[in-house]
Amino acid sequence: MGRLFITNSLKERYADILREKTKSLSDVLNTEEKIMRLQEEIESAEGRLRYLHNQTALSSIRLEIYEPKEYEPEPEKYSESFGIKIWEGFRNGWGGVSAIILFFVNGWPIVFSAIFVFWKRKKIVARLGLKHK
Repeated sequence: MGRLFITNSLKERYADILREKTKSLSDVLNTEEKIMRLQEEIESAEGRLRYLHNQTALSSIRLEIYEPKEYEPEPEKYSESFGIKIWEGFRNGWGGVSAIILFFVNGWPIVFSAIFVFWKRKKIVARLGLKHK
């Protein structure tokens, strides 16, 4: 920005010299050539500034923050003894037996319904005199 400002002010000074103090054709051409070079520098700097402005407008910042953590060793894994495994086996076995008993206790209406249907069917077959195959 500072260099661009200085180049612009230098160009303005050359333009003033061209208007007021140049008398010969060589001075005019010399001054115009310097003004053209300065104009090229100004346009180049402005183009670069526009490019940088566009790049910063599209850029993003990724920030990762980590907090140091103190090392903690893994706790030792608990291994059950043989006696505890046997006890668990008995508990699981009793759980299975109780589940079977509860299944039959909860299913008694179905069992009685099946017995009733079978008995009624047998009675009807006997009354009609049909033989069961």
